[in-house]
Amino acid sequence: MAIKIKFKKSKNDHNPFPLETLHERLIKDKAIDMRDNFAIENLDDGYIVVRPIDFNKLYK
Repeated sequence: MAIKIKFKKSKNDHNPFPLETLHERLIKDKAIDMRDNFAIENLDDGYIVVRPIDFNKLYK
């Protein structure tokens, strides 16, 4: 006995960034490079805030 299965495909069934890597998207969006460029602030209520030290250091 054979069972046939049909899959429905929608038009939005693809990756929105198919040809770009994450690094290329960060460069394009002018994201701040947080690698070795952050300060951690303790808010004393169980939360922390991670802030960049230099806002002009962007991904290249």
